[in-house]
Amino acid sequence: VPAVHRTALGYESPEAIDTELFLDHLAALRGGRSVAPPRFCFSTHRRHSVEATVEPRPILLVEGVLLLYDPRVRALLDLSIFLDVPDPVRVSRASRRDASQDEHSRRSGLEVYDAIARGIHARYVEPTKAFADLVLLNAGRLDRAAEVAATVILDRVERRARGTAA
Repeated sequence: VPAVHRTALGYESPEAIDTELFLDHLAALRGGRSVAPPRFCFSTHRRHSVEATVEPRPILLVEGVLLLYDPRVRALLDLSIFLDVPDPVRVSRASRRDASQDEHSRRSGLEVYDAIARGIHARYVEPTKAFADLVLLNAGRLDRAAEVAATVILDRVERRARGTAA
């Protein structure tokens, strides 16, 4: 994507994601093969040249605001959890993230959120909540949501080990 369009597009829109590469990597990990996914730089809105290898594991935790957007990705997930974060919390987190990684002021982060991210969330992220196996409210601290998620995941793993339906 040309530099002039990268910021306007928003890195949380489906067009900014290399879904084909993500699908290849997710399938490889599920198949027991290592991958080297690209890393993203928030200040340049581009990939870093440095890649870190991700090794396959019995349990793969995959996260991302657009994780449930593509039906092909959803088909590769054994369990999906949607963290439902209220708008004021998203604004606060986005502002802190942008200010620290982009060296923008807090005000600039809020302007970017208002201009781009809020609309992207409403258009692409919020509707995917319907595809989640579990929706957890995250209005602040993650402790309780993480505890519930861990319990559900462990239950799923135990049932799979026993050979019962998940």
